[in-house]
Amino acid sequence: MKFVPIALAAVVLSVYASSASAAPASFCGTAKGVAAYLVTSGNMISPTGGESLATLQHKLKTTYGAIIHAEPALKSQAPASIKADLLQVFSVVNYVNAKMSSVGWDFTKVAPFAQTLAAKAQSAKPALHHLDVYFRGTCHIKGA
Repeated sequence: MKFVPIALAAVVLSVYASSASAAPASFCGTAKGVAAYLVTSGNMISPTGGESLATLQHKLKTTYGAIIHAEPALKSQAPASIKADLLQVFSVVNYVNAKMSSVGWDFTKVAPFAQTLAAKAQSAKPALHHLDVYFRGTCHIKGA
């Protein structure tokens, strides 16, 4: 299915940017904690890494779980300059999580809503860029 690598790359970008968005000390600390967890747990997703589909599905589900778990803290600590971007990204993260959960995180069942997922991910691109700039510049967290 051609959709999976393209959409997965878009979703991974969403995950990376939303988990890595950062703010003043407490916000940056929370973001760094999420990013460190993803790196040390081996849940960084690499669609071209030669992993099995089942492994990628599991990693994506675990990654989303970690990010969604950190959502309340990130939202409450976010500085005003990136709050709207963070809210937009979490809207997409939660949408993707709901859609993927509805099919048990099985990529082979994504076809009915593949275009919607891709469009949602695309709609968050400007917010992701702004968060990435903040993430790298203010929090000094390197990208994936």
